[in-house]
Amino acid sequence: MFLLYRSNASMLMARTTRFVSPNDHFCLPSWARDLKYHFPFPDDRVEPHPYRLFHCIWNVSYLFGSASADFSLQFETLLESPEHQIRRLIVATETEDYGYDRNALTALVTPVPVGRWHEYADDSWFRAHESACEAVLKETLLKPFHE
Repeated sequence: MFLLYRSNASMLMARTTRFVSPNDHFCLPSWARDLKYHFPFPDDRVEPHPYRLFHCIWNVSYLFGSASADFSLQFETLLESPEHQIRRLIVATETEDYGYDRNALTALVTPVPVGRWHEYADDSWFRAHESACEAVLKETLLKPFHE
């Protein structure tokens, strides 16, 4: 299994500058309502900011995806070094002998704006929300596996 993921803040800000709105491209309230039957979080009714809800959902998705993936690649890393990352992907998928034109594949990776999250808030704001969510995740998901 192959996992391509974006950093959470970049992914969110690439889609919308408003968190939970009629134009919510992530359907956060729907995800939260469905997940509450399996996890004691996230609860869109009590989260102090919708970003925390987003981060909890993103993090659970990332944790389960990366645990199942044979190869993971962060989108931003692909943008930074497409030739190297495509080479890693070809090796990981054991398709070196398929004759792929690496230059043509590299040319498919086109720059897109990243880091728009800086327009919304500074790094400390995001880290505060992410740390609070990760503390809940650690308590809920990781603790039973380490006892």
